Amino acid sequence: IVFVQRDITRPRHAGGEQHAEVSGETFAARVAAGHYALHWQANGHGYGIPRTMADALAAGATVVVNGSRGVIDDARTRFGPVVVALVTARPETLRARLLQRGRESPAEIDARVARAALPGPSGTDVVVIANDAGPEVAITQLVALIAPAAPAPR
Repeated sequence: IVFVQRDITRPRHAGGEQHAEVSGETFAARVAAGHYALHWQANGHGYGIPRTMADALAAGATVVVNGSRGVIDDARTRFGPVVVALVTARPETLRARLLQRGRESPAEIDARVARAALPGPSGTDVVVIANDAGPEVAITQLVALIAPAAPAPR
């Protein structure tokens, strides 16, 4: 199982997501050079999943990425069967967590909460994980979704 780290045009914050911080110029150059298997713009930043994702898939690995609902159809088309873990939270939970992070203005948080309320991806490959009860519950559900792909212990 390969967990692919995203490139994001946002500084890394202590205690936040572990991603590769890239400048806007570097991101644009990498997009132009075909460095990313998937890429998108959201929340004022560029996000990219390195092409190594496709290499890992081709080698037979199960690949886990933190993506955007906006690239799911592209991933389905380009990489075959996928399993989409749609992690959701009630608007009040999402708002409280975003405020706690302190990375965005109140207006940006309002916009993110509004976007999160839009219909998510659908299909038989979508598994909804409600992340309101606390991270331990959602993590357990996500691990259960990924674990069948792991080799048996020796």
